[in-house]
Amino acid sequence: LQIGDTADDFNQLKVEVGSMKANSLGIDTIDISTQSGAQTAVSSIKDAINSVSSTRGDLGAIQNRNTPSTTCLSQLRT
Repeated sequence: LQIGDTADDFNQLKVEVGSMKANSLGIDTIDISTQSGAQTAVSSIKDAINSVSSTRGDLGAIQNRNTPSTTCLSQLRT
């Protein structure tokens, strides 16, 4: 992402987001047909929710960091 007014490296921000697909989160093969499978599924789903929540938090922090830059750059255009 471009976060400054020049193309210099310090004005660039690289953002990487891991896969949020079910197989990447480990919930694509859950089996709730047995009690033990259901207990394992609950744990797997909880871990997946925590992973997604953490990623959302990271993205929110990046967005908050860039809001002042976006505001400043938009004012420069007017």
